[in-house]
Amino acid sequence: MTNSLLRISNLLIENGHEIVDIWVRNNKIEYIRIISREKGNLFFLKVDNYELEYNENICQSSSIFYLEDIYISSENDNLLELKNICEKAFIDVKNRYILQNGCYIYNGENIYHVKNLPLSDRKSLYVMIPLEWFYENRFVITFDIEKLLTKLYTKFNIMIDQFIPTIEKFSNFIEIDIIKKIQNYYNELNQKKLEHIDLYIKICKGESETIQDINHNDKLSNSSDITFQDTIRRTHQNKILHDKLDKYIILRKKIELKILFYYQEIWQIIIKIIYIIYKFTIVIKEFKSLILEIDTILPISNNIL
Repeated sequence: MTNSLLRISNLLIENGHEIVDIWVRNNKIEYIRIISREKGNLFFLKVDNYELEYNENICQSSSIFYLEDIYISSENDNLLELKNICEKAFIDVKNRYILQNGCYIYNGENIYHVKNLPLSDRKSLYVMIPLEWFYENRFVITFDIEKLLTKLYTKFNIMIDQFIPTIEKFSNFIEIDIIKKIQNYYNELNQKKLEHIDLYIKICKGESETIQDINHNDKLSNSSDITFQDTIRRTHQNKILHDKLDKYIILRKKIELKILFYYQEIWQIIIKIIYIIYKFTIVIKEFKSLILEIDTILPISNNIL
């Protein structure tokens, strides 16, 4: 890694975070997607102001996504509509989020096409933190992200719980059943995500303990009074510990991808449901407006001539 990227990576690791992937625009690193080793929460780190040059050989240990500028036009209406809906529903993340719609992302100001993402209808939302804000709040960042995400999930749960009784007055059994099945699936995904986060935290703990054991073993191996037999034994222990560490790292990365999958599926549901609620609200307002409009046909007096 370049010195700057290495410093950021070390800063993240020291404060209990791991790099999931890197997002590059014009050969400069724009964003880094992060996962917390303590809570398993995902968010984006905004680093576009630091001129971090991307080098394929430097970043080969992380997945890379390539961004290209897109002019905001009528072709992006769907993404901008989703942006307005999300900002109304989740006012706490206004100007602090990345919104994904298929192979496009919106950062509150600009739209980018992700060149190496396949065409899809996938939708997702991430909290976005500028690097300078992360540095200034690095000791509480895990708590802040956890608090904010909990607030967003709670808001969604309230929205869908209030929505179901409302649509029961206007929809048939099949439509209501679909919404309830989606809600159950959402709850199942949340449970699986939490189970994988628990596993992830245990793996990270085991990885950290193994690194400590390796450092302790290296310290003993460098002792001036160590015997030849101890050297052989320490070398063998060191190999066992490094093999153990490699397995932890491989397993950690696999679980990271699982957590990412569940996170994206959960937000796919959240965004689509709040979109439905938004559209339904418009229809109800139009319906009420039409009722009031037709009411003008009635004569002022009840005595119809």
